[in-house]
Amino acid sequence: MATIIFLCNGDAEYYTEKRIIPNKDLPEEIKLKFLRNKDYYRTSWSCGNSKFIKVGDRAYFKTSGNIGNYPNGFIAAGHVIAAPKDDQLKRLDRKYSDLSEAYLDVYDNGCFSVYIQIDSIVDFNIPLEQKDLKKLSGFKGVNFNFGGSGCRFDENAAAFLDSEWEKHSLIQQRQKRGSRLVDVFFDQGEACKQNKEYHAAIEAYKSALKVNPKYSKAIYRINICESILKASADKPIIKPPFPDESKLITARKELDKEKFLTFKSYADACEKITVSIARRQGQQKFRQSLLEVYFGRCAITNFDAEAALEAAHIIPYIETENNEPSNGLLLRADLHTLFDLNLITINPETMKVHIHPTLQKTAYRTIEGKEIQVPEDETRRPNKQFLKQRLEQCEWWKNV
Repeated sequence: MATIIFLCNGDAEYYTEKRIIPNKDLPEEIKLKFLRNKDYYRTSWSCGNSKFIKVGDRAYFKTSGNIGNYPNGFIAAGHVIAAPKDDQLKRLDRKYSDLSEAYLDVYDNGCFSVYIQIDSIVDFNIPLEQKDLKKLSGFKGVNFNFGGSGCRFDENAAAFLDSEWEKHSLIQQRQKRGSRLVDVFFDQGEACKQNKEYHAAIEAYKSALKVNPKYSKAIYRINICESILKASADKPIIKPPFPDESKLITARKELDKEKFLTFKSYADACEKITVSIARRQGQQKFRQSLLEVYFGRCAITNFDAEAALEAAHIIPYIETENNEPSNGLLLRADLHTLFDLNLITINPETMKVHIHPTLQKTAYRTIEGKEIQVPEDETRRPNKQFLKQRLEQCEWWKNV
C-alpha cells in the first residue's frame, strides 16, 4: 500500500460534530476522543484532484499554509478507510465508479475528499519536523515539497517515516503532548490487569494489537494474562473456611434465648447496641494499646475512623490470655471479620496480606499483596510465630 500525505493548514476551519475550530486545535479534539471513545478518530479530508488513493493506504497529516507561524512537519498518522456505503462517491455517481470506496465527496473546484481513521496525533506546534528528517540517511534525496493534499510519499522512504513517527509520537505521548490509540488500549489493559480482570485485560491488549500488530508489549502481556488464567483454572476449587454451620445455629439459638436483640425501649436498644459494639471492638485496654501503636489507623488500609476500628487478636485470647500488642492487629471492622473467618491472612515473612480466592472478584482484591503497617517499636509488632500459626490454618493459601 502507498503512503499518502494530506496537508493541514493550521488556520483553516475544521467542522467537528458540535462546533467549528481551527485545524491547529484538532490534535486536542482527537486526544479527547481517544480517551472518551477508545476508538479511532474518523474524518473526511481533502485529497486535491488525486484519484489513485486506495483503502488501506497509510495516511500522514503534514502542516501547511503560513508555516512561518508553526514548525513544518507531520502531526498525525492513520490509514485510509472505506467511507460509509451511502456516502461513497462511486455509488452516488457512475462517473466516479473507478474510484476506490474511500472517496466520498467532490467539490466544485474538482477536488475530492477521502475517509481516514487517525490512530496517533501530536500537538500542532511540535510536529515531526521535516528539516530534521532531511538530515537522516534514510531520507536522502526524498522530496518533501508536496504540491497539494493527497500526494504520494517516496515509497523507498515510507518505512523510515513510520519508524521516525513511532519514536516521535511515543515521546510526545509520554509528555502529554500527543496521544496514540495503541497506548490508550494498552493502558486500559494495564488497569484491568492490576484489578485482576484478566479476560478484560486480554481484550484491551488485543485492541492495541489491532492498531499496531507488532506492539510487543501487548503480546507479552497477553501471554502473562493467559498463563495466569490457565494456572487459576488448574487449581482445585477451594471452599471458603466458614465456621461449622451447626455451631452457628447453636450460637444463634443462644442469642434468641437471651433476646439480646429484642429491645423494650429506645434506651434499651441504645444500651444493647453499645454493648455489642464494645464486645466487637475488643477489651478496652487491649484496643487502646493498639490504637496508640498503630496511630489510630487500620494496619491494612490506613483507614482512620476510630469508631470503625477493632482490636483483633492474632491468636484468640481464650487460648493464650495474651493481650499484648504483639498478639493484635488494629483492623477495620469488616477486615476483622474476614480475618477471624480466615478469609484473609498475613505472611509473617513478608507482612503482606493474602485473600481467599472467593474474594478475588470482590472489592477486597485491592488488598491482595498489600504490606501491612507495623508499629515503630519492634517489641509491639505482630508476633511472627502467631502469624505463622494463623497462616497454617488457611489451607487455601498453599494453592494461591
